[in-house]
Amino acid sequence: MKFLKEKQAEDPMFFFSFDADEDNKVRNIFWSYGVSRSCYEEYGDVVRFDTTYQTNRYNLKFAPFVGINGHGDNLLFAGAVLSDETIQTFRCLFSTFRACMSGKAPISIVTDQDGAMRVAIEQEFPDATHMNCLFHIMSKAEILLGTTLSGNPKFAMDFYDIVYNCLTK
Repeated sequence: MKFLKEKQAEDPMFFFSFDADEDNKVRNIFWSYGVSRSCYEEYGDVVRFDTTYQTNRYNLKFAPFVGINGHGDNLLFAGAVLSDETIQTFRCLFSTFRACMSGKAPISIVTDQDGAMRVAIEQEFPDATHMNCLFHIMSKAEILLGTTLSGNPKFAMDFYDIVYNCLTK
């Protein structure tokens, strides 16, 4: 709390929120810097959201909200650490994100294929287009098509060309 309050003292636009369990232990923390909030206002139409990283000794999931600016650079709009990946946790997180961003929801959101995340997005960002991440799709496709791709170089070349160089929606 001390760190978050110091950041808020340095940056009046810094936003943070957290919740605690019945034992008063922190479960989830959300934050966004002032510059990140300004960037979201300008470039927040498409958001990439992912929780595949467990990078701390407490086994909490890191959940970044990421976008891309007009120069193709990644922008961190907000971040969170989550104790679990339930519908309720995601709903609370997405609601907090929207409140932090002055009510602006993304037009499109790209995620992995998590079922709880999908339900929460439908409920909290009902007008957003939800898309699955190409990395996750291709990882599964390569597992399922492994012998076909490795055994038929022409098919593999055509397959990757269609996926990565498609000229239509």
